[in-house]
Amino acid sequence: MTHPILEGIKCIVFDIDDTLYLERDYAKSGFEVVGEWVDRELRIGGFSEVAWQIFEAGTRQTIFNEALDALDINYDLDMIKKMVQIYRSHEPQIELLPDAADRLNQLAAHPANFQLAALTGGPLVCQKAKVRALELEETLNPIVYAQQWGPEFDKPHARAFEEIEKLTGFSGAECVYLADNPHKDFIAPTQLGWRTVRVRRQGGLHEAQPNITPVDLTLSMLSDLI
Repeated sequence: MTHPILEGIKCIVFDIDDTLYLERDYAKSGFEVVGEWVDRELRIGGFSEVAWQIFEAGTRQTIFNEALDALDINYDLDMIKKMVQIYRSHEPQIELLPDAADRLNQLAAHPANFQLAALTGGPLVCQKAKVRALELEETLNPIVYAQQWGPEFDKPHARAFEEIEKLTGFSGAECVYLADNPHKDFIAPTQLGWRTVRVRRQGGLHEAQPNITPVDLTLSMLSDLI
């Protein structure tokens, strides 16, 4: 039995980060790869553990700087850029959350009911690596990357949502978007007449943040959808 939010819906569009997997797992995977580089190039261990502690404390924009400071490592802007490049280009060790895997498999088993798609923001190289790691191309089509036209078209810009409508042939009233970020995920789909579902997962990076744009439904797990 499907949730009433899906009545009249033809296309279910998923965000990826903290909707299908936990983004903190991607961060941990990236810190480990950068830590291996620090260990190999500088002969200093423990970087990934320190970076993870800083992440867990709530820091987001200066984690590498603070970890290097904590380890008493001299660095410059070029080193930070190199570490960011390693982090963003690594092949992540991440997995679909069990409820997400179950629901995607269940929905994909009945393709006549819904078209399943994905719309994700963030650096293109990172998001494509996540799609590969999660093997999403087997169940979701199309997969639209909001930054494929440049960073200025990332969410909350409407272009990626309009691209979903163009590629699937469905109108906004026939689409629903499931995502996690209250600051940027629901503005454009609401303006285009989509239904919106906030996935507020335990451990999600935006779990504690209040709604900015009203949503039609809030869930803690995708198993609540069907």
